[in-house]
Amino acid sequence: PAIRLTLVPTQRAYHLGGAQVTQQYRVQADCFGLTYKDAKEVGDAVIACLEPASGEFQGSFVTRDFDRQEVIDTGPVQCRVLEFLVTHIPA
Repeated sequence: PAIRLTLVPTQRAYHLGGAQVTQQYRVQADCFGLTYKDAKEVGDAVIACLEPASGEFQGSFVTRDFDRQEVIDTGPVQCRVLEFLVTHIPA
């Protein structure tokens, strides 16, 4: 099993007084496994880790969840793709 995290570019949020204190980011987690069950379990673990917001992270929500297959040097692997919308207070 493996996880590939990608920060998806988003626009910085502003209001008339300048930049908002909280910013939103999109994070894509590609969760890999040799079987569909493995990829699903990795994805479930990522959700369990990222959804409970705390500290600087004000909220984290799954906005996309789909499956695909990728081919690597050793053959096909299963991939569960999760996209999160994360509300964050920059340090």
